[in-house]
Amino acid sequence: KRLFQEWLVDQFSKVESQNLHYLRTHQHELHVEQYHLFADAVATKEGQVGNIGRPIILPSNYTGSPRHMNQLFQDAMAIVRNQGTPSLFLTYTCNPNWIEIKQELKDGEVPNDRPDLICRVFKMKFDEFMKDLTKGNVFGKITGHIHVIEFQKRGLPHAHILPILSSEDRPRTTDDYDKFVCAMLPDNVVNPMLYKNVTSFMLHGPCGALHPNSPCMKDGKCRFGYPKPFANETTETEPTKKVNPLYKREDDGRTFVNEDTGFEYDNQNVVPYNEYLIQKYQCHINVEICSNITTVKYLYKYVYKKGSDRAVVSVTPIEDQ
Repeated sequence: KRLFQEWLVDQFSKVESQNLHYLRTHQHELHVEQYHLFADAVATKEGQVGNIGRPIILPSNYTGSPRHMNQLFQDAMAIVRNQGTPSLFLTYTCNPNWIEIKQELKDGEVPNDRPDLICRVFKMKFDEFMKDLTKGNVFGKITGHIHVIEFQKRGLPHAHILPILSSEDRPRTTDDYDKFVCAMLPDNVVNPMLYKNVTSFMLHGPCGALHPNSPCMKDGKCRFGYPKPFANETTETEPTKKVNPLYKREDDGRTFVNEDTGFEYDNQNVVPYNEYLIQKYQCHINVEICSNITTVKYLYKYVYKKGSDRAVVSVTPIEDQ
């Protein structure tokens, strides 16, 4: 279980250490003299130019290096230049309670004990998901796309997808947005299965002024803008203020009460979703409309983050009193 995972991390760290040692001792073979060292030193903000020391260049084929991430970003922008701007921004997250995962667990195991099983099931379902998008034409004909698979801090894999729809299928009006995206609680009587999926995967919170300790809270506000305001119809937003439109969220009185926390959710807490996709895959699938052309670079830089989260830790011995 966890001890075996710790052993795997140790072995992976050894392999990465050997790879970095090779790059450090074979800089001449990598032709690092062709790099603009001065510009790199200034760009990385490693301090004064006189104190840069001996620079070690990580080539673009080293996964996670700044050049690797920048090359992926530039490739994605080349696709945009050729095919046009993305039409949608989707986030697809693994559900550890998928039946394909649960039925393979041994006695006493929980999904977090089997990251191999989680990744395999996620990959198979994600491949089917991408087939629905690219060949099944769920949103229309897709002329190009990129996707990036990441791992959340709690370990679950999730993917960011930026599809580019053909000009005939691209959403252009707020009526088109409503065909792709819904941000309201469904009727529990008319469609109980959809209601169960939405209340299980697509509710944000509790957060806000009454729950200041929520992980999404920053400077007294939710980083994602929840709870969202009620709206009788979907409207565009000013390009300089918002990335996504303001989706339709009627004050229809529908609510959902979480049995564990007792928090009451309404349409203000619903994360935008697509009805067909969430019912088929039964996991968190956030669907957003990219209506603002000025957000293109932001979206692509978001999916190609500059490396993983890092922390600087120092250990200082305490002298005996």
